[in-house]
Amino acid sequence: MTDGAADDEDIPNNIDTSTTTRLLFAPSEPPPKLNLTELRKQFNTHLETWESSQTWQHLKNALQKDVLGQSQPAIENVVCIGLGSPSGFVQGGWVDRRSVAMYQLAALTTIIDCVKQHHATSTSTPQDLAEMKIIAQDPVFNTLDIELLSSLGITAVDSPEGFNAVTDKTFLFAPGAERRHLRLMLPFNPVMVFGGPLEEGPSLAARGFNDDDDINEKDDGSKSMTHVLLFCTAEEAKPFVWEVMSARAPGQKADDPGAFYLVESNVLPADRSGYKTSLQKGETFESDFIGASLEDCQKWALEKQYQVNFIEDDIIVVVDARSAQDKTVLVSHYEPNNDLSPWVFAGFGALPREFDTWYNYRVKFSYARIFDAAFNYSSPQVVYPAFFGRKEDFTDEQGVFDVAAAERFSMEYNPEDYWVDSPKL
Repeated sequence: MTDGAADDEDIPNNIDTSTTTRLLFAPSEPPPKLNLTELRKQFNTHLETWESSQTWQHLKNALQKDVLGQSQPAIENVVCIGLGSPSGFVQGGWVDRRSVAMYQLAALTTIIDCVKQHHATSTSTPQDLAEMKIIAQDPVFNTLDIELLSSLGITAVDSPEGFNAVTDKTFLFAPGAERRHLRLMLPFNPVMVFGGPLEEGPSLAARGFNDDDDINEKDDGSKSMTHVLLFCTAEEAKPFVWEVMSARAPGQKADDPGAFYLVESNVLPADRSGYKTSLQKGETFESDFIGASLEDCQKWALEKQYQVNFIEDDIIVVVDARSAQDKTVLVSHYEPNNDLSPWVFAGFGALPREFDTWYNYRVKFSYARIFDAAFNYSSPQVVYPAFFGRKEDFTDEQGVFDVAAAERFSMEYNPEDYWVDSPKL
């Protein structure tokens, strides 16, 4: 989500889902009478709240002692991705995330001050500090947001300038960046990365900097965990669904959280409690998708995934008629259009070869959960050559993709074995 994940209650039931994606990435709409002077007052209020919070005190101590205190390259630029709009309503005026964006902006400015203070007493000269470029990129920025950022010494830029500015000397502040963008920026090894939306209280990102259990509530993953949508499209495959949902990765226990949400209704649940994450053997369920095509499931997933904050984006698993016969499932991964240049891999060229496209893999059911980690949490340098470049090579005569072979190739792939340029963005 570009400005932090939307709350469940933020999405009205009657919103036109066909325009959801467009609304998410349109400039926000500020109140008619709001001006820069008033917006700056609002920012100062959020800044005071942030600076007096225990979260900032712990984060500042961690930065000074454990991050900036380590021997590492000096930070030469700051890149902010996915801040959100401090002044306007997003998603066509339906959603108000201004307070979250303000809080995140307050956090960004204090971290920048902390970095500058550290450099002033270490390796940097005053001229170095003055030349530190600070930029922010988010398609929801409106004119008032841009003016506020400028008043704070931050330059708003259009995509893909922010993405392309990330280097091994960058502080990357990405509270609302999408995973597909993070996995393209992180291989450039920025000096420091801050990710995850900040609310007015301890966030997942800030929580990682301290171990004080008296201050931070226990996070068991139940509130933050996302799952992959699982569709059953054939009546005869229903008895097999429990087995798919019971599969666990090596080293996991049977009572560890599952990877899937079972989609029973074509009406999107208001919250994650509306989905089943496990079934007992022999347990029955209903599904509005019996008889649906793969394309029907794909279309439904794309329309719904941006309306809530508990669904894994751009990936679904389908248990179909064939699944009942050979215990395979279809994993379908969507590659959206984006503003970034494609990755170029020795021996393969640009990958993926097409965007705005679903890539389908029929796999043994126990491998289905691997795809989410591969496409949403792994570096393209590891995943793309095998899963895009050699997709056909690893698919047998029955149309089953050999995940084990693909993983072995991912570990063995070496661009120096090919007489073309090494991978680059």
